[in-house]
Amino acid sequence: MRASNRLLVRGNSQLQPLHPNGLGAVLVKDKIAFLRGIGLKLREIAAVEGASESTVSRWASGTEQEPEADGVDSLYVIARALLEGVDGQERFAIGWLRSRNRALRNEQGPVRPLDALARGRYEDVDEAVRLLRSGVVASPPQARSPIPTNETDPVEQPASQGR
Repeated sequence: MRASNRLLVRGNSQLQPLHPNGLGAVLVKDKIAFLRGIGLKLREIAAVEGASESTVSRWASGTEQEPEADGVDSLYVIARALLEGVDGQERFAIGWLRSRNRALRNEQGPVRPLDALARGRYEDVDEAVRLLRSGVVASPPQARSPIPTNETDPVEQPASQGR
């Protein structure tokens, strides 16, 4: 997923257009600067991108040719939507990205949105942001209807009532 041309960036405690006329692509180095500016660490951005910290650092400084950085793009779009949904509260947004989330599960349980993004689960994280923005707290299907893993682990049946 690519970021839109009319995205905003934090500045002087207000959200402002990254480019004054809202035109032009947002450069990867600008996206990294934004993500670092709201509190994400270089190693977190690198983990989502699947690149080394030194590579992402070179992208951020502009010393390496502009890459195809889908992970950075996804993280940037998610962070923008998240910040808009929480009225620019950066600490809350960063805490949300770093905390385990019931809407993002794997076999071991809830997953951090940053980890889900690092595994390419952009759509799942996007949906979790939408749920957060709408005020809905949903439990994932796995939590609502457990599936037995083998014959010795049956799903509990409700007790039959009066026969």
